[in-house]
Amino acid sequence: MANFAKIVKDKVVQVVVVNNNVLLDENNVEQPQKGIDFLNNLFNSNDEWVQTSYNNNFRKIFAGIDYSYDRVRDVFIPWKPSDSWIFNEITWQWEAPKPYPKTSINFPKDREGNSLNNLLLDDNLKIRLTLPENERMFDDYVWNESIKDWEIYPKNFWTEEKQNIFLSVNNL
Repeated sequence: MANFAKIVKDKVVQVVVVNNNVLLDENNVEQPQKGIDFLNNLFNSNDEWVQTSYNNNFRKIFAGIDYSYDRVRDVFIPWKPSDSWIFNEITWQWEAPKPYPKTSINFPKDREGNSLNNLLLDDNLKIRLTLPENERMFDDYVWNESIKDWEIYPKNFWTEEKQNIFLSVNNL
């Protein structure tokens, strides 16, 4: 299947799928213009359509709604999550000025204070499942533009009260 992005004022406003057979010329060679003509005929319009690649084979990344189309570089650029983020022209993605933290603050701890981020608990904080080492969980963070840093979410989820209940119900 071929994918096309509708461009209005250098922004992607729609992404549609077209059967590859529509793109084939008399020699069975795909011609993107045939897909563009098909879409303009289908929508009875003269819109600008740019082919996008689901596998990122061309135009760097797959187009999404509200992405920009950079005509000079002939690429789609995702929307910028925050003003302070920096565009990486190797990954073609926006990146926070600080790396995403990998911590485990909001998880139960053993009696020595070591984080137990490999446990799934039920609603009563009883251990339901112990995950393998390679499936440990990490806290969720959200970007706070005002302080230009990651903040844990939800804040103070794992309280001292929950910690005491956890130790008690699990006989630890």
